[in-house]
Amino acid sequence: MSVKNLKTQFSANLRAAQKDWSANFMPNDETLVEFTLGGSNAYNDFIIGTQKVIKVLIQDNLFDSASDFNTVAEWQKASLTVLNRYGTKKKIGNTLLKGVRETKSLPIQTGVYMNAPVASIKSNDGLAIVLYGMGKSKGNSQIDGIYDSFTRDVWKQWVKNNKVKLRQFYGSALDNPDRQFDRPASSGTATRQTTIIKTFRSSAKREHSLDTTTASQATRDLFIDALNESSPSITYNGIAIRQFDIIKHIIENTKIDWNLQPTKDGIGKYQTKNVVKLSLGKNPTNLASDLGSIMRHAQDYITQHVKDSTQKVLSDVQLKASTSLNDQVGGDVITDIVRPLTKAGLPDMRYKVNVAEFSTKKRNEKILKPKGISKATLSTMAVATKGRLPRPIPKEKKKEGDAGNLLKIEAMINKKLPAQVRRNMGRPALINQTGRFSNSVEVQNLRATKAGISGEYTYMLSPYETFENTGSIRWPSGYNPKPLIAKSIRELAMGLTSQKLVSLRRN
Repeated sequence: MSVKNLKTQFSANLRAAQKDWSANFMPNDETLVEFTLGGSNAYNDFIIGTQKVIKVLIQDNLFDSASDFNTVAEWQKASLTVLNRYGTKKKIGNTLLKGVRETKSLPIQTGVYMNAPVASIKSNDGLAIVLYGMGKSKGNSQIDGIYDSFTRDVWKQWVKNNKVKLRQFYGSALDNPDRQFDRPASSGTATRQTTIIKTFRSSAKREHSLDTTTASQATRDLFIDALNESSPSITYNGIAIRQFDIIKHIIENTKIDWNLQPTKDGIGKYQTKNVVKLSLGKNPTNLASDLGSIMRHAQDYITQHVKDSTQKVLSDVQLKASTSLNDQVGGDVITDIVRPLTKAGLPDMRYKVNVAEFSTKKRNEKILKPKGISKATLSTMAVATKGRLPRPIPKEKKKEGDAGNLLKIEAMINKKLPAQVRRNMGRPALINQTGRFSNSVEVQNLRATKAGISGEYTYMLSPYETFENTGSIRWPSGYNPKPLIAKSIRELAMGLTSQKLVSLRRN
């Protein structure tokens, strides 16, 4: 019962995320679309679409007369002719195309780009078009326009290539793609009006690629939500499962490109959040990235988790809330204790933390001058006394002093480190969402070496260790949290000590 209920909850969340991707090919402004025109799946569907047209319009149910020219080879020939024309003219219908060279320097401008040189269209058996930075409304409109233009142009080119044979069997009936005719409705004896091109397109549909099915895109969205903690755990009868763990299991056991590189190596420097890959032609059934396959992996994980958790309830990781008043007061006391001081016990003004704390503060009190008191005069005198030169501090005590000072520096860095990490976050690095990551960062074990100061740091590895590219998902190199943390620690250390921070490693 628990497995069924938990599976139902996760399935509902996945289907809700899937709706955005089912309604539009470009569901938001942060999506790049790679649309491939041509390919064997498209040619096979062109054959089926043509058979539909001939069957209804010409009333020819045998298709023998078209068997010589309604073939994969003829549709490939027509498609490559059209695609080469697009590449040469840099235009598809009303859509202007930009070349590959324009994608090799940053920033890449909004537009529609060819993803390969014109010379490679034949060897690639098609042409990939990249729609970048278009926005949801304009992007979906451009996709529709490219699809309409390509299917119409391919039909006309196929008719042109086989004009003699077509005229022999069908006259000029297939010449005009906008020719209207009546076709039987899906049910009953009624008919509905359609055109040649609409009937042809009914079998030549746009499909998501294996790597970007609507179910796989929904899984990616839930994964990001889980990282940002906007995706809650699913619970039933005292058992709680983090959606992050379910999705991680799905990703590790589904062999598709979860990283989604939108272009070939060395072509294009696109910066985008989501990637959608489209092509013409129907996908095979039972894809590894279909909803059914993904849910089977989810059920496997949920079943095992319920078995392991029969006698205990897993609790969610607690988020660090805003600093309480007691913590704030305690923090101020710690600051006073660990503040760098001189031998006389006064704030050492060689350190930035003390300069910032004392040199910029102003007192607003009004000092009243007492009445009736004359100015006092002070006399000075020199006093000569015998004294001794201070003895050098033994090395053992000096080491103890250095260690104590490093403990003070470590405490002061950790007090300000979360805020410093958040200041340094932002693309191309991680973006601050909940504060959970930055609040988990901590420097540890600072120690003196001959070259300077060395130390370690740590942060909440689950789930953020994935951005070090230690798992099956490949993230952009800028997402790696280690350079971000090291930079933040070094910046704070510079204001607290004149010694060089030579080595920082993740603990």
